[in-house]
Amino acid sequence: MQIQGYRLSPQQQRLWGLDQNSESSPYRVQVQVLIEANVDRERLLNALFAVVKRHEILNTTFQYLPGMSLPVQVINQPEVPAAQIYDLSHLSSAAQETELNALFPQALELPFDLQQSPAIHLALVKLETSRQILMLGLPALCSDRASLNRMVYELSQTLSQAEELPQPEMQFADVAEWQHELLESDNTKAGRDYWRKPNFFEAPQPELSFEQKRERASFQPKVQTLALPPEISAQLEHLSREYEVTEAALLQSCWQIFLWRLTQSSDLIVATARDGRNDSELKPVLGLLAKYLPVQLKLHAGLTFREVAGRVQELLREADEWHEYFQFTGSRGFFPFSFDYDEQQANYVAAGINLRITRQYDCIEPYKLKLSCRRQGLGLSVELHYDSSSFDASNIERLASEFQTIVESLFKHPEIAIGQAEMLSPAERHQLLVEWNQTATTYPDQCFHQLFEAQVERNPEAPALLYQGESISFG
Repeated sequence: MQIQGYRLSPQQQRLWGLDQNSESSPYRVQVQVLIEANVDRERLLNALFAVVKRHEILNTTFQYLPGMSLPVQVINQPEVPAAQIYDLSHLSSAAQETELNALFPQALELPFDLQQSPAIHLALVKLETSRQILMLGLPALCSDRASLNRMVYELSQTLSQAEELPQPEMQFADVAEWQHELLESDNTKAGRDYWRKPNFFEAPQPELSFEQKRERASFQPKVQTLALPPEISAQLEHLSREYEVTEAALLQSCWQIFLWRLTQSSDLIVATARDGRNDSELKPVLGLLAKYLPVQLKLHAGLTFREVAGRVQELLREADEWHEYFQFTGSRGFFPFSFDYDEQQANYVAAGINLRITRQYDCIEPYKLKLSCRRQGLGLSVELHYDSSSFDASNIERLASEFQTIVESLFKHPEIAIGQAEMLSPAERHQLLVEWNQTATTYPDQCFHQLFEAQVERNPEAPALLYQGESISFG
């Protein structure tokens, strides 16, 4: 018996191995989209089916025979994905928000059947006649964050009944084969050597003092949302213009400075997400093109925030230049600290139909701590993702507060040395300097010999001297 299919891409091969060692299926992407228009269910599902038909990866299953270490990608005939239907139109806005906040993480727990097509989780939630929510989830083997953004764009265009979108020039299976050829060619040795020279894979992995060490614990990602003050978004935009660096470089600089302060490791590695679509012909391609690249930054207390941001910008530029040649090698499974940043279109509007991404989640690599940032119009959302098998929620809440404090300090005083940036919140500082320093004790107004005599009078039979098993009392 034979299976006709295509090789997994290098990144898919890595993810397949990681997924087989997980008790659950943590590697997935999911998006929540608010649709503001009177669009009936049949029309919405037909538009989504039109998007599914355009992309082979959305109709791909993963098949293997006994003795095969890796499956192959098998492209199937498109199918209309089944949808879970919810009607929350009878609830208040506050109650609807509560329900949505429960539905999104519940959907993240649903398993995927990678041998059945399509491996898509779909839910439609009615809020009112002209407002509904679309929840869409995919295994990371088939998608990444940029793919979800592209799907929302294509759904908007299809719903508007505008001109039919042109067929993609490349499908993911084509890209996967091209990636293999790139990594196997003698002509690309310089690119592969770029990632080997720093010896990223042999660098020590720092640990945090409050990290929980559990034997054979599986990766269990959780999320803590940070409530940054509204002025942070405007300050970020201002510093980006003044320093001539990207917002991503500024936020990653904050994250690397924070981790440096926590670990005291002067040359920490942070795995940084890149969407893998530098070439214009790859931008419409759906599939797992994104990967996390190691960025190693040497820090010391005398550097300024401006200097760090400039260096991070340069490192990110180099990583983008050589990203196609990066591949995990050796025994290292992952880098413990990660960072991602995404700029999303605020609204997808066509023919009076408005689509807006209101929530998004992606996990395509394991980590211990990951800072995830999303810029959408004037808004900035920041989340702290963590492996709950390594950290408990109370420690993560404290870290989130400390990170917020150091961001505010760096943005307010960007020219100070990074070693002087404030990390303790006012509440933590008061606790440390005042509450935990309440050591004063009231003593009677007497000399020591008077206190001694008073103690003898209270306990005259207490031992005063012990010697070779014999004792003499005060009395």
